[in-house]
Amino acid sequence: RAANAFGSVLITGETGTGKELFAKAVHANSPRYNQPFITIDCTNITSTLAESLLFGHCKGSFTGADRDSEGMILQADKGTLFLDEVGDLPVETQKSFLRVLQNKSFRPLGSATDQYSDFRLVAATNKNLQKEISAGRFREDLYFRLSTFHIHLPPLRQRKDDIRLLAAYCIETICKEMAITTKGMSGDFIEALRKYSWPGNIRELHGLLRAAVANCIGESTLFPHALPTEFRIQILKDRISDRDEILNGSFSSTPEGEIVETRNPISTYKAFRLHSEALYVKQLMESAGGNIKKAISVSGMSRARLYQLLQKHGLLPGQR
Repeated sequence: RAANAFGSVLITGETGTGKELFAKAVHANSPRYNQPFITIDCTNITSTLAESLLFGHCKGSFTGADRDSEGMILQADKGTLFLDEVGDLPVETQKSFLRVLQNKSFRPLGSATDQYSDFRLVAATNKNLQKEISAGRFREDLYFRLSTFHIHLPPLRQRKDDIRLLAAYCIETICKEMAITTKGMSGDFIEALRKYSWPGNIRELHGLLRAAVANCIGESTLFPHALPTEFRIQILKDRISDRDEILNGSFSSTPEGEIVETRNPISTYKAFRLHSEALYVKQLMESAGGNIKKAISVSGMSRARLYQLLQKHGLLPGQR
């Protein structure tokens, strides 16, 4: 509905949830799909720079303006203007931009003549704009203008059912960039992706899959061993620290070293911790190939602490 409508679109969500990708999808599915899609990143820009980028400027309008420059609003004429991280737009610029939204006219810096642009606005932010309004950092009238359609993108940890499709899309894109045949994913590989909490959201997923593809150039299917060691260790840490698992069940390990839930609950929390600790250290050393330095780097433990745990659980070479 938002793509085919004429109002502004506001996309909100945590960093890395794919807001720009979604903005491009809105543009690609709109009547303006064959017109320009112009992006401006509002992060860490001053009011003067923001207005110069948006409205353009004339030669000599400020120090360093050695020639006329066309603003991005004019570049987006008949197309889509995407304001990324609009919550960071300087308050002074917000007021000027509000006027543009009201009548589609603007004046480049240093010019005495108004210009016009027929653009569709899509904006995105990882901030809570209601809180920014309360703090006086964002104009309420601009917020209402931006949010004709408000689309919130939930974090990836709340969209586990989407991981298979998202991963397949990312892998296809990565393989095209690398000019190689698109790789498939094993069920175990997908399950490993689903177990992770994804604090970096889709951006982190894309980076991880790029590493996995690079690790298995000669293979047609991605298996868990293609994933970086640090990622596999973090999955184990996440599972051990999951409160629901601590309260509702116990765990054992398969011959492959994977932690699985069992039906018989461990009698005490202390016993559970001891059991999980032993499994963690065992898998840590296996993933590090027995290399102490690598195990220390991955786990963040000191050398003394690692040796203490190895001895405690009978995992030192002389204890096996």
